[in-house]
Amino acid sequence: LQSCADCARYATTLQVLSNGLAERPPAAFPPAVEELLLHLPDHQSSVVVPLRPQIGWQWALALLRTQARVVRGEIWPTSALIMLIGLVVTLVAADVLPLVLVAPVMAAVGVAFIYGPTVDPALEIELATPTPPRSVLLARLALVFGYDLVLGLLGSLLLALLATDVSLWPLVMSWLAPMAFLSSLALLLAVLSADPGLGALVSLVLWVLFHLFRSDDVSPFFVSIPDILAASFRPWLWLLSAVMVTVAVLVSGREERWLGRGM
Repeated sequence: LQSCADCARYATTLQVLSNGLAERPPAAFPPAVEELLLHLPDHQSSVVVPLRPQIGWQWALALLRTQARVVRGEIWPTSALIMLIGLVVTLVAADVLPLVLVAPVMAAVGVAFIYGPTVDPALEIELATPTPPRSVLLARLALVFGYDLVLGLLGSLLLALLATDVSLWPLVMSWLAPMAFLSSLALLLAVLSADPGLGALVSLVLWVLFHLFRSDDVSPFFVSIPDILAASFRPWLWLLSAVMVTVAVLVSGREERWLGRGM
């Protein structure tokens, strides 16, 4: 301050501002706030508020209930419509393949849009709440994937009842592992890229290319692609799904990296 005239003038301005603020009379609280302050005990200010909620089954149910209202509303009717179309095509074609193809894609597209800077306009507010971001992601994943799982089970049950040559459990097993794999892939890509459209697109394109190139009419290279609908390949799909979901959950704990991406 002694060697810098500009600094001294700035310090004087700050001192004048500070003195002016100190001389202002305290603002009057609304009557409701005044009454509330009168009823607060003297030791209230010493109470330490926990930074993290006490996690239990009641907290988990409350989290699921609140996140059900936050998930994009168009996911629910769109998934139901896609499943209905797949079921109708399956019944008309008398072949279970349409349902097996539709169920995984339906879940993958829905899961890709459960979380991210373009999905959550209030992400900065969410990051400031005591609820861990990973818990929010897992809650939304459970809601959307569980919803699609129920739709797939209902569609398979109805198909098994209407078509006597279809067995329920083998039908469910044929689409359940691919559904978990595509959903995990879509979730991981959406979290890593902060672009839910990329996760949905890559999962959809991969699923289409797999079924397009597994025909005997294509080159030997594509014929050598493993049949992920085969029962022997399902353990690998479950393993890959678990790994991708784990990575996505771990990465989602650092969501502050999204705040500079056009929010």
